[in-house]
Amino acid sequence: MPSDVTLMPYMQKVLSDFLRGELGGIRVVSDPPDEDRRDTPWVQVIQLPAEHNENDPVDRLVSFYMQLSCYAGEKGGKPEAERLARRCAALVTQAFSGVYAAPTPEDDPVAVSCARIASGPSSAPDDTAFEPARDRFVLDTIVYAHTVRR
Repeated sequence: MPSDVTLMPYMQKVLSDFLRGELGGIRVVSDPPDEDRRDTPWVQVIQLPAEHNENDPVDRLVSFYMQLSCYAGEKGGKPEAERLARRCAALVTQAFSGVYAAPTPEDDPVAVSCARIASGPSSAPDDTAFEPARDRFVLDTIVYAHTVRR
């Protein structure tokens, strides 16, 4: 690979690390926690394929389509999941901009230009992974970022 090619770091980790730092002890994961650790709320961050369109910025920004699933704790129910989702939405749209450390030493730091909510949060109880269904709110966001060359 040519040495002048810049690769984007693992944005799912960059966003997850940001949320971990802002949510004050609420777990942010890429996979659901083990059964014995589901008594408190958590946020699952998943990176989905981004589709580019004519409204995307045309400069060096890269778009990332991220899905945040905000789960209630064992006794928190729908209100807890919704509060967590609304907090995540506010953090992502209002505070997630600036320069963030690289996830690994091989990566360049990343500059997040902006994030916008594409949809949600919407109530979507998870009845495929949980019996009975676990209360969850889902929000989709598009994050625009670029690397910061060292």
